[in-house]
Amino acid sequence: VFIALLNGNRKDRDVQSSILSTFMLLGSVFLVGSTEFITFFVALEVIALMNYAQVAMSLPVSSKEAAIKYFVQGSVFSALFLLGMAFFFGATGGFDFMDFTVKNQELYVVSVALMFLVLCFKLGAFPFHVWMPDGYSTVDRGNLASNFLITKLVVGYGFITVLLRLLNEAD
Repeated sequence: VFIALLNGNRKDRDVQSSILSTFMLLGSVFLVGSTEFITFFVALEVIALMNYAQVAMSLPVSSKEAAIKYFVQGSVFSALFLLGMAFFFGATGGFDFMDFTVKNQELYVVSVALMFLVLCFKLGAFPFHVWMPDGYSTVDRGNLASNFLITKLVVGYGFITVLLRLLNEAD
């Protein structure tokens, strides 16, 4: 509401974009500060949903199609991340990734592998870099900067921090 009041009589699209960017920023704060997978997942999905909305709000007609494709692909990888969380819970008995003890090494390795796969998709790394241009080619230039900053840098930092912590515990 504060962002909308600050924007005044600007176009509705600019106000909506500011609000979506604010929620993406809020999700990134929770993502970086999380110490358990449930908070990490919710923050990651808040960022992703705001990202899908910004792609859909772009001006070209093809942006709606790109947003739907991006949403479906992101949903598949969100399900894989949830599966990785389930394997992590089976391997450790909890969701806390800062303080845990590995009880089942096989489940733990599968969990780390699934989370690495999701990291590669979220960052657009090989082989998932082919899917990214469709979603990002329709985004407005101002939104592209915030999308890149938040989704690539913050999500990348969060995932890499978690994976480094998980890999330190692997035998």
